[in-house]
Formats: sequence, structure tokens, C-alpha cells
Amino acid sequence: MTSISQGKRLLQRGDNYCWDGHYVEAQQVYQEAADIFKSKRGGKLSMHLASAYLGIGIAYYAQHLYDEAIHIIKKSIKILKWRPVARLSLKMASNYHFMALALDEKHEYDKALVYFKRTIQIQQVLAPQTLKLACSYHDYGLAFRHRKNPGDYELALKYTRLAADIREKTTPSSISLAATYDNLAYIFREQGNPEEEIVHSLKSIEIREATSPECPILSLRYTNLGAAYHNKGNYAQAVEYAKKAIQIQEQEDYPERLLHCLALSIHNLGAAYYGMGKMNACIEQFWKDIRMREKLGLDLISESYYCLGNAYHRKSWYSKAIECHEYSIYLYEQEAKDTVEIANSNLALGITYSALRQQEKALECMKRALAIQEKKAPDSHEMSRTCHAIGSTLHDHHDYREALCYLKKSVDIREKLDKVNPLDLSRSYYLMGRVHDGLGNYPSAVEYFQKAIETRQECENSGAFMHIYHSLGLAAAQCARMK
Repeated sequence: MTSISQGKRLLQRGDNYCWDGHYVEAQQVYQEAADIFKSKRGGKLSMHLASAYLGIGIAYYAQHLYDEAIHIIKKSIKILKWRPVARLSLKMASNYHFMALALDEKHEYDKALVYFKRTIQIQQVLAPQTLKLACSYHDYGLAFRHRKNPGDYELALKYTRLAADIREKTTPSSISLAATYDNLAYIFREQGNPEEEIVHSLKSIEIREATSPECPILSLRYTNLGAAYHNKGNYAQAVEYAKKAIQIQEQEDYPERLLHCLALSIHNLGAAYYGMGKMNACIEQFWKDIRMREKLGLDLISESYYCLGNAYHRKSWYSKAIECHEYSIYLYEQEAKDTVEIANSNLALGITYSALRQQEKALECMKRALAIQEKKAPDSHEMSRTCHAIGSTLHDHHDYREALCYLKKSVDIREKLDKVNPLDLSRSYYLMGRVHDGLGNYPSAVEYFQKAIETRQECENSGAFMHIYHSLGLAAAQCARMK
């Protein structure tokens, strides 16, 4: 007859299997232990049985069998609730934690957050300032980040910082601390704060370079950091980190399941070259990206063709730009109708036709883009850009009254946006001035030219704007003649 001690030894073996990543074997051994404990007198309420159930749940969780994990961990929790001493124990906290993790993976975030909160309430009393509590804070922050309700990013930031505070004091060079910095960087990215994203990405990279310089995860961090520098307009740094990522991702032993990350790094490198105005290098990288995505059967090829079309436009290779944008629209429409991405491609196609002086085709494409944006992204930066483009095209066609209507929409949207590029707003004011000038409304023209100059002065590296002063002078002279 088997003994309790044999069941305990099986529990230890199961723990060892879990530690080594052999989860199927761990699950089997934990089940053997559970069978032993259930066979003993009072075994159905045994603390050892609760431990075996938790072990099985962890093994299921590691195999991505989340429903099975939830089912078996509930059994463990039920046993512990029968014992007053165990209700608020660290063992119960572990059960709550893994229950929360499984629920989070099933996207049942509200339930997951309840169990994370219970975990933390116990650990704050019984294990304050410990790595276990730091782990719970970290995962609690992740669950808020995943849920994305209003205010969730602030809560995610709060609990992830609490995790970082503990880990910085206890394990300042650990991969777990690097993971916490990664989470903070992600939160700051979603909040539109590239400065803090870069700070925390660099902290994570410093740890990873020192502890595991060849780890595939490091290449992903390089990719993200390069993207953050790109968002700040620091294209040289964006190129540097995209190249660092590619150097790791092109190695023969790089995991095949992560090859999509290589495509992303190549795409980001092309985008950085675009920002630097190096169109030949940009086009080369976008074609590499497209070929890799086609080879691997990856999505987002439509976006790559859109970006490639923009690069060809910048080179004034308009026929190639039109081919890319039309193919981009075709690919997007295979996925879904009337999306913001289709609107962006139509706008880009319209701008290319406008450069070719094919105004009717240009306006057709731009108005198609606007119709989608009015449904999917009203009063957005994209919609203001489309209104500006239509207004500019109509201005070039000397249709000043209709141009004024669209430009006014563009200005109204841009003035209300929380974050607007002053250069974009200045361009809208300048074009409004040109349209009023064309209509003979010289006082209004002067007003908008002055606004354009004032707004342009807020920009760093905005370049020369003598053309605005020139237009202002002409309009002012006309005003003087009218008097």
C-alpha cells in the first residue's frame, strides 16, 4: 500500500519536472500523487491533495490548456477554503495567482483582475516586499494593460512600477526586472510617451546584453527601441537598432516561430531610411520585407506595399507608386471593406495622381478616403490630412470656394486635436491664406498668413518660410490698395 511519504516524493518530482520544463511528465506525476492522497482517510480535504491539484493546474497552464487549468485549480481552492488557516495562506495566494493567469490568457480580464487582487492582498500581509509580491504586481499590471478600459493604463503603470521598485532593490540585474522594464516601455508607448519608452527600453536592453546577449528576446527589444526612436524622429538611432535586431534575427539558429520579427525589423529599417530621405535604401528594405512576408505567408503585406508606394512617390516614380498603392488597396479589400488603412491608401493614391496633374482621379480617390474616414475615424488626424489634400488639389484647380470648405474642415479638426504637429497646422493656415488670396479676400488672407508664420515658429527645424512672408506681403499690399 502506498504511503503519504510516497505522495510527497511524487510532488517533489513533479516540481522538478516543472522546473525543467517537462510539463507533460509533471502533470502525470502530480496526478499519481493526487491519486495517493485521495485514497487516504480524509484525503479529499488534504492539503497535500490541494498541492497536487495546483501542480496539475500549473502543468496545464504551461501547456496552454487554460480551461483544464482553471477546472483543476478550482478544486485546489475549494479544499483550502475548508481549512480556516489556509484561506489566507501563501498557498492560497499561489492558487489565486495561477487562476488569474489562466483567466487572463482566456481574455476574461475582469475575473482575472479579481483573482490578482486577492493574491496581492494576501502577499502584502504575509510576504511584503518579496519577489512573489513583485511578480503579482507585474502580472496585475499586465492584466490592466490587456483589458484596456478607460483608466487601465494608469493602473497598469502604477502596479508595474511597484513591481519595478521591489525588483530593483532585490534583483537589480535580473531578467524579471528587464521584463518589468519592457512592460513599462509598452505602457508608455501606448500613452504616446516615446521619451519614457526609450528610457525603460534602454534599461531592459542593458540587463539583457549583460546576461543573455544572444537571446532572441533581445532582438525584439532592439526592434521596439528602434521604433520608439523613429516615433521621435530620431531616424539615425532607429536605423542603428533595427540593424542590431536584424543581425541577431538573421542567424541560423534564430527560432523559426519568430521569423516574422525579422520581417518587422526589415520593415522598420526601411521606414527609418524613408524618414532620413534615403529612398533607394528604403525601397530596397521594403522589397526585402515583402519577399519575406510572401515566403512565410505573413500578413501586413498590404501595409508594406503602401509604404513602398510612398517611397516611390518621394522618388517621383509615380507610375510605380500608383501600382503599389492600387495593389495595397486590393490586398486590404481582401481582408475587410472600408477600413482606415484602405482610406490611407486611397489618399496616397490620390496625392500621386495630383502630382501627375490628373485632378479628377486625384479627387475621386481622396473623396473615397474621406467617406471612409467620416465613418471610421471622424475628426482624426487622418481625416484632417485628407481634407487638406482635397483642399490643396482644388486650390491648384482654381476651385477656391470648394477648396475653402475642405480646408476649413482640416483646420477645425487640427485646432481641436490634443496632439497636432505645428508644421501641419501651419501648412493648413498658409493654404487657407492662399485660397482667400485667390478669392480676393485679402484681409482674411493676411490673417491666415500671419497665423501660419506664428505656428511655424513653434516648430524645431521647420526650414525656411520666406514664401509665407512673400505671400503675406503681397496680400497686405492688396489690402492697402483697397483702402
